[in-house]
Amino acid sequence: MVFSPSTALAAAALAARALEMEKALAKAKEMGAEAACFGDIDLEQNRAWSEERCRNTGLKAMFPLWHAGREENVHELISLGYKCMIK
Repeated sequence: MVFSPSTALAAAALAARALEMEKALAKAKEMGAEAACFGDIDLEQNRAWSEERCRNTGLKAMFPLWHAGREENVHELISLGYKCMIK
């Protein structure tokens, strides 16, 4: 794999984002949080990233929508009275 300056910048930006997220999670834990809840449905890479951030801060990662049907989620939101714009 060849690393270009843009690749290095992207990696640095991702690392900075991870540290920023972990700082926010650590603050939530200091305030009494025991878990962080995420709305990911099926992107394994996103789930793994969130789980790692939580693991690094001692919080439980929760994914209540994981593998839930997208259409089913939309119908539930509408039935609960939410107004939605679906693009």
